[in-house]
Amino acid sequence: MDFYFTDRKFNTLGVASTGAAPIQIDADTDDQMRPQAVGRTYAATLVTDPKDAGKLATMAALGNFLLYKDPRGQYVFATIMEWTEYDPQAGELSFSAENGGVDLINETVGAYTADKAYSIADYIKRFTADSGFEIGINELAGQTRTLKWEGNEDTALKRIESVATQFDNAELDFRFEVDGMQVVHRYIDIYKHMGLDNGQRLEVNTQLNKITTTGNIYDLCTSINGTGAAAEGSDTPISLVGYHWTDPDGRYVLGGDGVLRDTVAVQLWSRTLSNDNPNPNAHHIQRVKSYEATTQATLLQSVLADLKQYNHAAINYTVDISDLPDGVSVGDTVHLVDEAQGLNLSARLLELKDSYANDTHEATLGDYLIEASQIDPALKELADQMKTLAASRQWYPWMRYADDDEGSGISANPDGKSYMAIVWSENAVPSDDPADYAGKWQKVKGDDGVGKPGPKGDDGKTSYFHTAYADDVSGNGLSQSPEGKAYIGTYSDFSETDSTVASDYTWALIKGADGAKGDKGDKGDTGEAGSKDVPMTYVQTAQPTGTPVKGSIWWVGDTLATVTAMKRWDGTQWVADSIAQSVLNIKELNAVTINSGSLNSPLIKVPFEHMVIDSENTLGSGTMTLDGPKLTLDGTIDGGTQKFEVQMSASGFSSIITGADGDLAHPNQMATLIKGELDLQLAYAGSGANKSYVSSVFDAGAAAHYFKRETVPATANFTNAFIEYARRGNQVTATFHFDLLSETGWVGLEMPPAGYKPESWYVSTDLISTSYLGWRCGIYFNSQGWRLLPTAGQGKGTYQGAVSYTTLDDYPYGDVKY
Repeated sequence: MDFYFTDRKFNTLGVASTGAAPIQIDADTDDQMRPQAVGRTYAATLVTDPKDAGKLATMAALGNFLLYKDPRGQYVFATIMEWTEYDPQAGELSFSAENGGVDLINETVGAYTADKAYSIADYIKRFTADSGFEIGINELAGQTRTLKWEGNEDTALKRIESVATQFDNAELDFRFEVDGMQVVHRYIDIYKHMGLDNGQRLEVNTQLNKITTTGNIYDLCTSINGTGAAAEGSDTPISLVGYHWTDPDGRYVLGGDGVLRDTVAVQLWSRTLSNDNPNPNAHHIQRVKSYEATTQATLLQSVLADLKQYNHAAINYTVDISDLPDGVSVGDTVHLVDEAQGLNLSARLLELKDSYANDTHEATLGDYLIEASQIDPALKELADQMKTLAASRQWYPWMRYADDDEGSGISANPDGKSYMAIVWSENAVPSDDPADYAGKWQKVKGDDGVGKPGPKGDDGKTSYFHTAYADDVSGNGLSQSPEGKAYIGTYSDFSETDSTVASDYTWALIKGADGAKGDKGDKGDTGEAGSKDVPMTYVQTAQPTGTPVKGSIWWVGDTLATVTAMKRWDGTQWVADSIAQSVLNIKELNAVTINSGSLNSPLIKVPFEHMVIDSENTLGSGTMTLDGPKLTLDGTIDGGTQKFEVQMSASGFSSIITGADGDLAHPNQMATLIKGELDLQLAYAGSGANKSYVSSVFDAGAAAHYFKRETVPATANFTNAFIEYARRGNQVTATFHFDLLSETGWVGLEMPPAGYKPESWYVSTDLISTSYLGWRCGIYFNSQGWRLLPTAGQGKGTYQGAVSYTTLDDYPYGDVKY
């Protein structure tokens, strides 16, 4: 593997290699981390002949650039930031390089307070201005925050990492676009979550040596009293006192004191737990914590996230990896299995340390999630009971108006009414019985005054009660219509106009999750007619009689299965109506044609039988599955036990066919096409995990023809010298031409340029003289490059010839001929 060193103008100064070369890479570490930090660090030791040690100091000078392409096909551009040791007598220089560069690591930014809500891209552009970096991929476009930093000496790199943290722990990555030896674009990519989950499975005794488990309860708590940042113009941090929020599952309760409590965890960890008190609901383990939130809504989400993280024992896992599969990158999710422990985990690759010189790879995994049921049975039972209780209850607001506090003249229409009442019920249809609103009537319109006129008073104000509906407790999706909304918001003021600002309302949950289906009840008695103000729904062929309520719906047909039209009563007549495509939620749809719409489904499966699966008309049967962005065809070849699997996703394409053993993990043939590279494998011996494979790789670089002509400066030993290199794949042909001026032996011609160096030092040939019959001159390759060895007495005249050999250099893309 080659590493290219350039000055700050991108002029190439030298090349170091992990293989045999004049300058070698030793004791290197390529350290990538996610999501704790952005960027990567490469540290290594350059080794050469001590007499050439000065070249190490020149090519790896502080501030110079390092360019290489890692085994995963990613270009890395880094700045040499540090010499850890330079020993000219030993011919060694140890250095460290960072791909953030001096523009982000050395530059500092001051305190900053945003004057309004800005996007994550806006903040990053502000703090990386004039650094050469630009925004690339942005998965958080549209989100905004009003943020503040008080530090005066943060580096630009630290500040943009802080920005990402405050945008829901977004993750950043540096990406470089390289053309030849020039870096033409430097990108900062913004992700909600980096990495892929391709279902990669790692098992103990195969890819893993072991999984060990540790745990502690040092950070455990069952309630949190959280405070945020101080509001603008105030020195007092915000708290949750006075904020209203209801947990849809009923587990977490926000008290009037601003403390968020876990009603499930306290039953397991309260100090009053005993046989006589098996389910305590008091004496919490409470923590006081500070956050950077500037609103009560965001403060609640921060406190809730921490309480969910620390309301149980912390269990951690240490994984000893023996073989990390190729293609697994930092940020990817893998699945770990230890059958001896009955343990199934998913984990994220948080750090990867590659040593290309030693061919070692050290991985650090984290963000473990238990995939099998490892949850404390008692905690799970309590949580399920709480969730079932909450899910089984769905509350609806009833709002009615009346002439007095007894409910006289009750109506759904506020016109001419002086009193209003709001109650909550599990029945969706509001009652018109004043008794159901007893004690809830509030006067909303004052009486006319009677008596002796008093002195002129101040202008009076009329109080107005406002309601709105939203999707969540923060008021997102605010609407004056309850359609499809789960929360209701209310407030009072002296303005007749409803506010469109979510924070003006106090929000409460009105629609819980669907409860479990209950047993079928006995048939009830025929009920009375519903409220005179509530729209009705009719399913019948004949037009409904009487005077329907405005907004009533008539499905034209004997049953919903035979409906031919939908109509709505507009107050005077039945008019044709329809349902918007965007709100349809159909669980089963048969024998129809769908036109002019989008089909959104997370999982589609299509079985097939006796389909041709290759060019030899082999038949197979199986299933085609569209699972999100991944399309999979898998099945069995007809008449046998061989299995096949074809996958296509955003990451690429793969096709495998097993042997008679049907072992998909160790197939007989496999082809993958990922990121423009075609990988082919064929098993030629062995079985199961012991199969031996022959592999080949083909990409655009392998298909291209490369050509480079090198003119060699004249010396006292030769003149008119040039070398032409032609390459395709890993095969190079070098053609030589020169005029000898002496018969001096072991004369250096030149070091082959990058992309054309021989793999072996045993490349040599004889060049013929075109000036003298039978004369010859030998040429061979060693660590110093091409060397000449004329035949004694034949050191003059013109010589030419060619030699072919194999190279392992990266492709010289800048030399593409056709």
